Amino acid sequence: MMKFTAAQISRFAFVFMVSEPLVFYIGRLMKLSYYQGWITLIGACLLSLIILYFTIKLGQFKPDSSWVKFGSQIMGKPIHNVFLILVILLGLYLISLDMMNFATYMGSMYLIETPIWVIITLSILCISLSARTGLESIIYMGEGIFLVTLASSLFSAPMMTPSSNLGMMIAFLTHHDLKKGILDAFTAFAWFSDWIFFLFTAPFVRFDGKLLKKLALSLILTIFFIMLYWLICMLNFGPHLGQQLRYPILELVRIARYGDFLDNLDPFLIGFWSSTTFIRSSFLLYVASVCLSEIAGLKDRRSVVFLMGSMSGTFALQYAEHTTAYEAVIRTYAILAFVLSIQLTPVYYFLVSKFRSKKRNRNSA
Repeated sequence: MMKFTAAQISRFAFVFMVSEPLVFYIGRLMKLSYYQGWITLIGACLLSLIILYFTIKLGQFKPDSSWVKFGSQIMGKPIHNVFLILVILLGLYLISLDMMNFATYMGSMYLIETPIWVIITLSILCISLSARTGLESIIYMGEGIFLVTLASSLFSAPMMTPSSNLGMMIAFLTHHDLKKGILDAFTAFAWFSDWIFFLFTAPFVRFDGKLLKKLALSLILTIFFIMLYWLICMLNFGPHLGQQLRYPILELVRIARYGDFLDNLDPFLIGFWSSTTFIRSSFLLYVASVCLSEIAGLKDRRSVVFLMGSMSGTFALQYAEHTTAYEAVIRTYAILAFVLSIQLTPVYYFLVSKFRSKKRNRNSA
C-alpha cells in the first residue's frame, strides 16, 4: 500500500507551505510585526510543530486507513461529517485566496489586457485537471519542482541585496516587544499549520517518527526562506513602504539586477513560484473532493472535482471584484478563529480518542 516515502512527503510539504507565504504574505508580515517579524516567525514555527505532532499521532490511530474513513470511529459519523464539511470549506477558502492573489498579480503586471475572470477560469481549469489525476500525480509534481523552487530562491536572494540598507540591521535587535510578538505569532501560526490536509496522504505513507522529523525539517526550511526574504524586503523597502506594497517580494524580483544576460529572468522565477501555487491548490481541491465524496457516499471522487473547482473560482471572482472589502475581512479575528479552529482538528480527534481509550480501559477493568 505504501507509495510514498517520508522524504517525498517532506519535499512536497515544503512546496505546499512555501508557495503562499513567500509570495503573498511577506507584506502582511511587515505590517503585522515591523522589525520583529523574525520573532513572529519563530513563534509560529513552534506552534505549528505542536499541531504537526498531534497530526502524526492521529495518523497512527489506524496506519492502514485514512482519517476520512476512521474518523467516524472516534467522533461518531454525524460529528465527523461536520468536520469533513469544515475541511471542505477551509480548502475552498484557501484555493479561492490562492487563485485571487495569482490572478490579481498576473492581471496587473503581465496580462493587463486580460479580464480577471479569464485568468481565474483558466487557472481553475488547470488545477481541476490536476486534482482529477489523483494524489500520486500531485505529489510527484510537487517533488519535481522542489529542487527548482529551492535553487531559484537561493539564486535570487543575493541579487536583491545590493540596494539594501544594512544600517537597519541593528533595529531587528533593538525593536522588540515580546507580548506583541506572541500575539503576532498566533496570527502567523495559521499560515503554516495546514497539517490537517496531510492526513489525506494516508495510507500511502507511514505516519511515524521518521515522517514527523522530515515534516518538521520542511517546516523549518520554509520558515528560513520566509525569514530570509522578509529580511531582504525590510532592508530594501523598510517597514513603512513595504507594508504599502501588496506583493513586495514580487516587486523585488522585477527590479532586481541579474546581469545583462539574465535581465529578463523575473518571468521565469515568478513562473516557478506560480507553479507551486497551482500544485498547492490542486492538492487542496483533491482533499475537498475526497471529503465531499465521502459525505455523499460517491464511489468516484473525480465526479465532484469540477463542481468544487467552480465553487472556489466563484469565490475568487467575488474577492477580486471587491478587493478592498476582501483585504479588510481576511485580517479580522473572525477569519483567523475560523481557520485555526479547523486546523486544530487533529488535536480534537487525538484528545477524544485518548479519552475514549481510557474510558474503555476503566470499564474493562
